[in-house]
Amino acid sequence: MIAKNYADLSDYKAVYDVLFKYCNEGCVANIPEVKKAFHEKAVMNGYAGDGNYVYGPIQGLYDLYEKIGGSTRNFHVDVLDIAGNIAVGKCVIEDWHGHDYVDYHELIKENGEWKIIAKIYNQF
Repeated sequence: MIAKNYADLSDYKAVYDVLFKYCNEGCVANIPEVKKAFHEKAVMNGYAGDGNYVYGPIQGLYDLYEKIGGSTRNFHVDVLDIAGNIAVGKCVIEDWHGHDYVDYHELIKENGEWKIIAKIYNQF
């Protein structure tokens, strides 16, 4: 039996809003606001522009923001799918400190609130 996906329109808006917050506030390195988009147990994995694989807790992202600060706010957000209490989204961030990024995010809904639980990215 195939599970049916009957996501409510309010879930799409809520997931979009979380991804938008991550991009909008992350681009300018507003760490307290970015933290609101992520689950406390969030992780990230991805490839830096030099081809090195990066992985670990989301604290690494906050540390990067602290180290290099903000840059431009040029991004696009897509909600790719929602199934029950899980969702997947995509963010394309252009010219952040001279690099472009494609991020995929997995989100979970706990106690009625969507949060990013995992981030995978590639820097170009």
